[in-house]
Amino acid sequence: MYIPCITVMAFFVYQVLEIGMSDMIEHIFVNPAVHKIHNFPGILKMEYNPNDPWVNFYAFKSGVMCTPILLLPLMVKLILLALTFKRSDKKDNNAFLWVHMILMLFLTFADMIVLYTYDQDKTKNLSPNLNIYIYRNHTWFYLTHCIAEFISLGWTVGMCYGLLFCR
Repeated sequence: MYIPCITVMAFFVYQVLEIGMSDMIEHIFVNPAVHKIHNFPGILKMEYNPNDPWVNFYAFKSGVMCTPILLLPLMVKLILLALTFKRSDKKDNNAFLWVHMILMLFLTFADMIVLYTYDQDKTKNLSPNLNIYIYRNHTWFYLTHCIAEFISLGWTVGMCYGLLFCR
């Protein structure tokens, strides 16, 4: 029972760090406008200063600060695992671990594809305050993490109720 609990906690920690890194990469290479308009004043409650030597760390921090919503599925999964009376065998534990490792890879590649496909030309001629496109990446980040959480929750339910067919 310990491996599934550790797996879902590690999955949560990975997502928190991955979201922070994605926001930092977005700030450095892709779309600093969303940080200037939204992340710094709205999330960090501070003024955006591109010359601050810590500005990229602050972009990372703003991503991490957006992740408390991930505590909800983590708690649901941990409660489900805690209430399970069935002892899972090694094959189930291994399958559960592998699915979560694949989900981690999926999130990494999906978020990098989102960043790579951002069209900077759509934001050049318009005021960032008027351009909804600057939020495109964050919308896709939320969607990819939502998909991964539903898959993780499905596998957790399968683990709890013996629905995994790894025998």
